[in-house]
Amino acid sequence: MIPPVARSISDWQQQLDLEGSVTFRQSPRRLVLLGSTCVVFTVVCVWSWAVDGPSWWAVLGLLLFGAGGAFMFGQILANGVPTLTVTRTGLTRGRRREVAFHDIVEIITSEQIFGFTWTPRDGEELRHRWERTHQMAYASIPVKGVADPAQLAQWILHLADPSGEIVPERRYAGMGMAWRLRSAAD
Repeated sequence: MIPPVARSISDWQQQLDLEGSVTFRQSPRRLVLLGSTCVVFTVVCVWSWAVDGPSWWAVLGLLLFGAGGAFMFGQILANGVPTLTVTRTGLTRGRRREVAFHDIVEIITSEQIFGFTWTPRDGEELRHRWERTHQMAYASIPVKGVADPAQLAQWILHLADPSGEIVPERRYAGMGMAWRLRSAAD
């Protein structure tokens, strides 16, 4: 596991060489804050219902914060905290299968998001029906906690092809970057 102070490519490379993988885990602070907010609002809605009787905002609050918070908490228990693992051969997001470096089409970064698209294998089910040629996966990486998404993208593309040229491209009205690899053969 990467400690919060290990924020450079050399630290990541050293851990990859020693342990065979580097895992970036989303900070649980945001999840705890979201869960605490849901609990507080649910308690307020139940208290309001008990004191004043049912009202439309108490029912709406219970549905949104109570049911929504329970669903999110269940998802976290079932799937764990979002992680991104870099191995010597590819990337793994959470408990999903590993995506080999040669299947990665591009890496998308912004200040708070690290995402990647890949070419699906034969028979691999696509999550988005509108995507016919590439599958997308996003892994949220806390910028202040563990990794700079732009550095992470460059490091991963360098692992994929050390002799290739990394080409950044502005996307999404200046709010993000798409990183592609132009191989030395191109």
